[in-house]
Amino acid sequence: MNHEFWEQGNFVESDWLESMYGQFLQGEPIHSSWKHFFSGYQMGIATWSESSYLEEKLKDKSVVDSKEINELLAEKRGQLLINVYRSYGYLQSRVSPLTSYTPSSFLSEKLNPLNLNDEVSSFGLLSEKKVSAKRLMERLEEIYCGPLAVETITCSPEVQEHVWNLMEKTSRLFSQEDLLESYRDICKASFFEEFLHVKFTGQKRFSLEGGEALVPMLEYLVSVGSGSQKNCPIVEYVFGMSHRGRLNVLTNVMSKPSRYIFMEFEDNFSYRGVDNVGDVKYHKGYVHNKLVDGKEVRLTLLPNPSHLESIDPVVEGVVLAKQKQSTLEEKQTLAVLIHGDAAFSGQGVVYETLQLSAVPGYATSGSLHIVVNNGIGFTAMPKESRSTPYCTDVAKMLGVPVFRVNGNDIPSAMLAISFALDVRNNFGCDVIIDLCCYRKHGHNESDDPSVTAPSLYQGISQQPTVRELFREKLIHAFGQELDNQLSFIEESVRATLKKEYDIFSRDKEVEQFPISSCGFCDRLSQGEILAEVDTSLTSQSIEFLCNKLLGIPEGFSPHRKISALQEKRWKMLMANRELDWATSEALAFSSLLVDGYSLRLSGQDSPRGTFSQRQLIWVDIKNGNRYCSLECLSPDQGRVELYNSPLSEYAVLGFEYGYAASAESTLVLWEAQFGDFSNGAQIIFDQYISSGIQKWDFHSNLVLLLPHGYEGQGPEHSSARIERYLSLAAEWNFKVIYPSTPVQYFRALRQHMKSRLPVPMVIFTPKGLLRHPLCVSKIEEFSDPVGYQTLLEDDEQNTAATTLVLCSGKIYYDYLEALNKSSRKGEFACIRIESLYPLDMTRLISLVTKYPRVSRYIWLQEEPINMGAYDYIYMSLKNFLKEELFFVGRPRSSSTATGSARLSKQELDTLMERLFSLKEQ
Repeated sequence: MNHEFWEQGNFVESDWLESMYGQFLQGEPIHSSWKHFFSGYQMGIATWSESSYLEEKLKDKSVVDSKEINELLAEKRGQLLINVYRSYGYLQSRVSPLTSYTPSSFLSEKLNPLNLNDEVSSFGLLSEKKVSAKRLMERLEEIYCGPLAVETITCSPEVQEHVWNLMEKTSRLFSQEDLLESYRDICKASFFEEFLHVKFTGQKRFSLEGGEALVPMLEYLVSVGSGSQKNCPIVEYVFGMSHRGRLNVLTNVMSKPSRYIFMEFEDNFSYRGVDNVGDVKYHKGYVHNKLVDGKEVRLTLLPNPSHLESIDPVVEGVVLAKQKQSTLEEKQTLAVLIHGDAAFSGQGVVYETLQLSAVPGYATSGSLHIVVNNGIGFTAMPKESRSTPYCTDVAKMLGVPVFRVNGNDIPSAMLAISFALDVRNNFGCDVIIDLCCYRKHGHNESDDPSVTAPSLYQGISQQPTVRELFREKLIHAFGQELDNQLSFIEESVRATLKKEYDIFSRDKEVEQFPISSCGFCDRLSQGEILAEVDTSLTSQSIEFLCNKLLGIPEGFSPHRKISALQEKRWKMLMANRELDWATSEALAFSSLLVDGYSLRLSGQDSPRGTFSQRQLIWVDIKNGNRYCSLECLSPDQGRVELYNSPLSEYAVLGFEYGYAASAESTLVLWEAQFGDFSNGAQIIFDQYISSGIQKWDFHSNLVLLLPHGYEGQGPEHSSARIERYLSLAAEWNFKVIYPSTPVQYFRALRQHMKSRLPVPMVIFTPKGLLRHPLCVSKIEEFSDPVGYQTLLEDDEQNTAATTLVLCSGKIYYDYLEALNKSSRKGEFACIRIESLYPLDMTRLISLVTKYPRVSRYIWLQEEPINMGAYDYIYMSLKNFLKEELFFVGRPRSSSTATGSARLSKQELDTLMERLFSLKEQ
């Protein structure tokens, strides 16, 4: 056995266990989980010893109730043994596929003064009521130390009791029919890999070999989950997994015809049938409707980038959206997350996603996690990859059971699936299956793993395959007469592969690869993205909605700050006929809700608003009741979901991206507490939001609200990094807008939902402008029959201007203030670019030509020259302006902003002085 590899705690030998116990007795430092184990073990010894007084009483001839004392003694001893194995049996389980097993003598040798011949109660684990301690221990080893073990030490008492009952009382026997079906699945998994190895030698496929048990496990999952869950049959499964074994799952579980996978190995892009970059074959998704017991079940495998675990929250979001829209019970849609051991323990998004599992607004009634535990990550051994004995220890905070199963034992793997579904169905919690297997080849098929792990791969090379071991077990169980039947299954699987390859070879020049998308396959042109949609409301609708939004219900006692805010906004509306930013947003939300759309807004402090501007949920100061005006608009309005998210960006944004991909007629918004907080979710932006359509034809219409603006709040709370999103913009993949007025924000939200096919939208939202006296919109503007304006001019257009300023967002108000103080006011005109991507070049050129006397074109921004939109705008306009675009803004900087509010104000004043002191060229 390779101790360097397995001693991390995945698999334990008895001699090593004894060595660990010696270290414990000597007080030497050992891992906390082993301390728990040995402490429990010593407690059992001590408690056993304490029962000696009962034995002494038995020797006392004056004691007349010796029978009762015998009963108590036997019961106490039996219960102690059972508790030790229930809690710690998994530490001595036979889950290693690479270790020969001999029964452990650890307990029998060390549980002194235990007499193995002592009589103990069997508690129904054996047919006899009382047995010897040795017999009970043997039975407990079968249950808790076999190829299927369970860790429940952090679970609640209710979950523990339920799992123990499953382990102790469930039959471990499967029908011959079920086992033969699983053998067919193993053949499909094994032969598929062997076929690819021969036909496409040396090409990357991230083989499942060594972990082929995953395929019969997933097939059994769909079968038992959809057919045998009497009270709550699962009708939809949403899978997420990384590249290891993905091709195998695609063809053998998702039923993607293998000829299409063969086509991708040919690497002829004309097969794809789409005019995009696409992605490698082992990242793609698939959707399949499968008949199970005559009922249709939907299987969805979402696409996945090489950021392995990033798909986890996306799957959870997709599942919750489906659950919310379905008339079925929530448990009838299941998230199945398939992890690698190194990724599960090493990538923080796993913990973030697990933390969502019981949070309101994110919980999906329990997910199934299957860790394909190869025991190696790329070339790193477990001790190099984590600080815990088990890769699943990161999930201990959830208090959920972990079923650990030997990947060479298919019946035990099937049983693990059955147990996991049972726990999830009864408790609505996540469940983890740690599939202990190995990786036959290197990280990919061109890698030689024996270079970095020679002893490990020497052992692997001597291993019979999972299929061969299963075949041997079936013949041993049912007799040699089964051999012909197994051979028939093998030949039929091979024949199917050959047939698929023949079809591929014959038709590959004429057959186009079918597009099977998990979202929409439609594409938009630039013109469609820029096309306006009438976003207006009638004056009657505005009046009705404003009364709902600004009124305080009778009998409700709001906080004084809520009362003051409502009064201020009501006066603004009645006296000036104006709406501020937050009221305009609420008007957009409410108008969409009464039109039948649903709303979901999440983020850190989003219902209140980071800057206390939103206040969508009120709390009665007298009785604690909650009130949300958006929920009280009309009887048939859309659904309202407002959530304070956990302190996470990565997982939460991934969740909302997945939710928006599946939620129909729903405005889904994620708001960063500050715009720069989105940095923590950059992988979701890079790998999903910006490129998901082009890579996978996966569509999500998520809206992202990123507060942006330089108000002297320091480098962490100034910039939302406009430049990053513009660098990702291409192929009309999303919108990047920077609205400068409340009505523009209102129009953006309404147009987004009323467009034919909305794409993701990044909105840079204000901070200081939320209460700026000039950042308001007249009530009449909300009735204008227009959509979002890509460009805005000043109300008074100075066509005689000699300097044309182009800018975007908040700095426009700084410009106005400086302009009104300038003696050169008549020389300047300004165009606000409200849509940064796509940039409306046709209209921009048309507006620029309205100023024939202009000799200077200036791009004005508050960000440093190496940040913000300058580079993007400069490259876009360099061939269209008659003069070079001049820059006015902060100088180049490695940090986004200064930490001094006074210095920030001074920098702003300086750049404005520079703007108005520039002489004509």
